Order: sequence, then structure tokens, then C-alpha cells
Amino acid sequence: MSVYSQFDKELWLEGRGKAGFLAAHSSLMGHLAKEHAFGAELSVVYQTKGKKKWHKAYKYPTIGITTFFSTVGNSKVLGSYYGLFPFINLPLIKKEKFSLSTKLAAGLGYTDKVYDPIDNKSNVAISTKWNSRITIGLDARITHRNHYFSVGIDASHFSNAAIKVPNLGLNMPFMSLAYGHR
Repeated sequence: MSVYSQFDKELWLEGRGKAGFLAAHSSLMGHLAKEHAFGAELSVVYQTKGKKKWHKAYKYPTIGITTFFSTVGNSKVLGSYYGLFPFINLPLIKKEKFSLSTKLAAGLGYTDKVYDPIDNKSNVAISTKWNSRITIGLDARITHRNHYFSVGIDASHFSNAAIKVPNLGLNMPFMSLAYGHR
């Protein structure tokens, strides 16, 4: 019972809403961005406590796993995006009730619309349903007892590393708000 109690005190459930846009990083993509992108994440977050040497060396980061869903700004051509990825939040500033962290994440992404020379030739960004998803971001968090609120910015990239072309990839900057509960 005490092992579960200790583990429970270090585990958080987080919901995050995101808004952003498709950043057309090539002139070939100028036609793709039609609207804002909206997303949601659900994460299980573990607060490290110093059980390993690297926990203290990196100011007791949080680690976890996230499920992700997002529109991309052109549902007709680009579809919707889903993801599953582990992450680490490395604190830059860490106080008792406030932290500012950088977020690093990499995992799998899936889309329901890809390039097709007949049915979807406008999608020059993604040609495979399964892709990598990489994120780097900044997150400010205020904690009060068993709750936290955070605001963040991040940039996400979806790509298949050119295993099949066309594959310009998708770059999406996001702003987000989150609530976490322990």
C-alpha cells in the first residue's frame, strides 16, 4: 500500500488544449494552409524524485507519455493527425509552486489523408499514413496542492524522413493551456 501511495503522489494526469497553424516552409506548400489548427493532448506525467543520478542533474524533470489529436489547417487535403509519444520536461527555473521547462518529445504520428496522384495530389506534405512526430517547446506551470495550470508554446513536426515522396513534412507552431491533477 505504501509503494502505491508514493507512486500515486508522483503521477499526474494532464489535459491540454492547443491552437496553432500550419507553417508553410516551402513555396510548394502555400496552398495548404486554409484555417487554424486545433488540437488536444492527454498525458500521464511522472514527477521524478531523485531515484536516479540524472534526476538531480537535470533539476528533477517530469517525464511521461502523451496521446495527441489535431487538425492541421486543411482537413480536406491534409486530414487529421494523431500521435503517441514519450516526453521529458527539463526545468530551466524550478521554484516551489512555479516552473519554466523546455519540452522535448518524439514518437509516432498517424494521418488519415496522404498524397495520392489521383485522389489527393495537392498534399505535397505527407505521403505515408505513419510518420514521426517531434516536438520542442516551452512550458510555464503554476502548482497548487494537487493541481497545476500551465501555458505553453511548442513547434511540432510530422514527417516520414523521405522514405516515400512527396514528403515536405508539416511544421506547426502551437500555443496551449493545460490543467493537471495528481
